[in-house]
Amino acid sequence: KKKTALHVAAEQGHAAVVEYIVSVTEGVLNLETDSLGANVLHYACLSGHMDLVSFVMKACQVPVSEPDSRGELPLHWAVRSGRLEVVSLLVERYGCKINTYVPKRVNTPYDMAKAAGHKKLAEYIKNKGGLTTKKMEKKREEELARDIPRHLESALAINGL
Repeated sequence: KKKTALHVAAEQGHAAVVEYIVSVTEGVLNLETDSLGANVLHYACLSGHMDLVSFVMKACQVPVSEPDSRGELPLHWAVRSGRLEVVSLLVERYGCKINTYVPKRVNTPYDMAKAAGHKKLAEYIKNKGGLTTKKMEKKREEELARDIPRHLESALAINGL
């Protein structure tokens, strides 16, 4: 699937065009994804325009935790833009979790910010509890190790053992 006009307008940061398309289409395109699995919020975040991201969150009702086909959240796309105000908007106003688990092939927002040289953004993410990919994987392994005994206990109890 190719990008819709809504995706392109959001990616280019054309807030008035995005508002017009949302109005004219009565929301039909709001949740559409492209070949990358990205929706209008991903592209609004990539544009780096805080007002556009706010409009999309309110008008399009796209979940802030909706991943693209790689597993990247709109937060990852916002980090890619390098705009601290967009990242903080997603985290502080819309409740996006800094450390949502993503597949191994996807870097954490903290790693992305560091690798791109966005020092203030990386510092903000770290101060909000952002983890490196390595620490995230270790945390995930520890959680799985804790959960396995619980699953075994409940399976044994269900089977009367």
